[in-house]
Amino acid sequence: CQAEATDLPKLFSSYDSMGIKHITLMVQDASMALATLGTATDWKKMYGLTDVYVAADPSFSFQPSGASGSVTLPLNILIDPRTMKILKVTQGYLAHYPLTPDADAVAVAKKNAAH
Repeated sequence: CQAEATDLPKLFSSYDSMGIKHITLMVQDASMALATLGTATDWKKMYGLTDVYVAADPSFSFQPSGASGSVTLPLNILIDPRTMKILKVTQGYLAHYPLTPDADAVAVAKKNAAH
């Protein structure tokens, strides 16, 4: 999560012009306690996430339905805002991922911009 948070400002600066928004939902704090508004605020400040929304989600409301056992964090969910359908779910993040826009996110943005 920390590696992704470090990369988000660089990655999402390219998304902003396409109307793509990112929301980080904090499910727990560094001590593994349930996230609070303070957890979200501290995370946003710590990583300089000025273009990323950060909120507390202590009940992990976005855990994929049918997920049994553990889910690897960070959990990224691509949602089409026009249909509210989940288009893509990815788990985990590696610091060596390329800092290029996700092709699926760009495709949704272009499709929605055309309508």
